Amino acid sequence: MAPSSDTVLATALAAVRFFGPAILCLIDLSLTTLNATDKTGQTPGPIVQVTVPVIKPRRSLINLLLSVAALSYLFDGTVVVLRAVFWKTWEGASSIKWNGIEVADVLGLVAFGALLIIGTWKDAKDIPVWTSKRVKAFAVVGLLFEAAHTALLGVTLRDEPPPPPPHIPETPLPPGLIWAPFLHISLSAFRLLVLIVLVPVLWKPVTTYVVTSDRESSEATAVGEPSGVHGNGEHAASEGESSGLLAPVPKKATGQYGTFLPAPSNAPSIHSSSPGPSSEHNVPIKPKPIKEKTPEDASWRETFTKLRRLLPYLWPHKSVKLQFLASLCMVILLISRVINILLPLTLRQLVLDLDRGVGYPLMWILAYGGLRFLQGSGGLNALRD
Repeated sequence: MAPSSDTVLATALAAVRFFGPAILCLIDLSLTTLNATDKTGQTPGPIVQVTVPVIKPRRSLINLLLSVAALSYLFDGTVVVLRAVFWKTWEGASSIKWNGIEVADVLGLVAFGALLIIGTWKDAKDIPVWTSKRVKAFAVVGLLFEAAHTALLGVTLRDEPPPPPPHIPETPLPPGLIWAPFLHISLSAFRLLVLIVLVPVLWKPVTTYVVTSDRESSEATAVGEPSGVHGNGEHAASEGESSGLLAPVPKKATGQYGTFLPAPSNAPSIHSSSPGPSSEHNVPIKPKPIKEKTPEDASWRETFTKLRRLLPYLWPHKSVKLQFLASLCMVILLISRVINILLPLTLRQLVLDLDRGVGYPLMWILAYGGLRFLQGSGGLNALRD
């Protein structure tokens, strides 16, 4: 007898919930063996570079996204525990499509929390962990498994049979049986959005260009080299004389960037001393008073003319990436305005439910906490920055 479609979907969901976070945990273990490598990756040549590129990962945004993903797993596991404590219903026993969700929550929390801790530890040791291929593989694997998990959950909820007819006398369903599946699929979709943002953040770090002398001096200060080696070049000059080779030129005698020597100038000065003015013409000259011009108010026509000239420079027509970033920032700004409207309404409904004493308004408490988090500095504002 062939298994039913519900059994196949439940088995696929259980496999995705177990193997996805388990692979992420294995990637976390491999990060513990990551060592420091050459930051520049360049070999010395006959031409000294004036500036060198320095790759700086977006550490604050990466830490925020990893923290939010870990908290989503923690919140999902909290829903499972609350449903088991208050309504005496375990997720795996209520329906086969929720098999293994508690294992997935624990492994997902461990995977993202361990990546955040190991990445901060390696970054403090000046190891380029956020630009390594292992962290990028972590984000891609997590995105693929989370997309498969969200899609399978959507299929199971679409094919779910209608609820049975009410009993006589009618007994309403417990609230935990109503909002728990909605929270599970909402958190899975939310994690999918977080990973969609995390992947380009890891693949597109910030690249800045610094002067070679500044970089060398900062690295020498970091490793604690003596100032006599890189400061005035006296130590290097003595070594050159003892070895019979030409001594390197000190940095003070080089040009602006240390690549060429300044050419000696033997040309005569073009400035000749002019005779001083005679005492007859030493009469002080009174400065002319400057008339202050009062600014005139621009008319509406002039204002619109200036705006029409300025508008083509405000929108990046030639860069699709900048257009996407600008549009995304405007969408986030609109969402933050909607959150500012929904926050007092959610608080009002929460206070009314507490005043009536009808059960425990857990859903309104969670909604209010989520809106407060998105409104704060670590929510949408950090994402927009």
